[in-house]
Amino acid sequence: MSLMPFSFRAPSVGFTDNRTTGGRNAHLRGAITPEIAAKLKKTPNLATVFLTRSVSYDEQQLKLLADVPIKSMYISSV
Repeated sequence: MSLMPFSFRAPSVGFTDNRTTGGRNAHLRGAITPEIAAKLKKTPNLATVFLTRSVSYDEQQLKLLADVPIKSMYISSV
């Protein structure tokens, strides 16, 4: 019996810059944590936040984004 390697990936956020608008887009694939929300709050000119993961985001996680200055949000849970 062979065991599959276990890898734990902490929630993180990546960024892309929109050269047309000058805005900064955030891409999250993990859970929304207080640390992630704080990082987003500090991001200058935050434009779109993309939330994509295979597990739905729950209401408590989304509430963490209430004070984040987001221009638009894309949510996809497949």
